Amino acid sequence: MNNDELLKELYGSRAEELKEIYEPLPAPSKPIITLQDVNKKFVERYFVQLANDRGYITEVNKTEFTALKKNPRFVTVMIKWRIVGKKETITRPGNVVIFGTADLNRNAVIKADLTMDGLRNYIKDYTEYWYAEFYE
Repeated sequence: MNNDELLKELYGSRAEELKEIYEPLPAPSKPIITLQDVNKKFVERYFVQLANDRGYITEVNKTEFTALKKNPRFVTVMIKWRIVGKKETITRPGNVVIFGTADLNRNAVIKADLTMDGLRNYIKDYTEYWYAEFYE
C-alpha cells in the first residue's frame, strides 16, 4: 500500500487536503559498492530513525540523509562500514590480533547505537557487503 492509498483509507474524503501537509517517510536505499569504495576499504552507510518511534529505522542514500539530518522528526547516523579486510578476527603468532571486518563493523554499530537506540537490532550481518581480503 502506498502513502496515497494509506491516507485515503485513514482519512477518506479529507485525504487530498491532508496530502499537502503529509510528510512521507524516507525511501529505503542500500549502498551500491563501487571500485572507489573498494580502494578506500569502506563504504559510508546512512540510517534514519523516527524520533517519536524508536522502532522505525531504515537505511537511506546520502542525499536523503543530508536532507533529514536537519529535520527534528528524525535521528540520523552515518557508519563507515568496512568492506575490505579479513572477514573474521585472527590472532597471529606473538598474540598479534588482526581485527576482521565483522568485529570492526560490530564495534561501529555499537557506537552508533548510543545515538540511534535499536540500530544493533536492525543490523544483523556485520559482513554484509564484504568484498575481499587484503594483505599488508
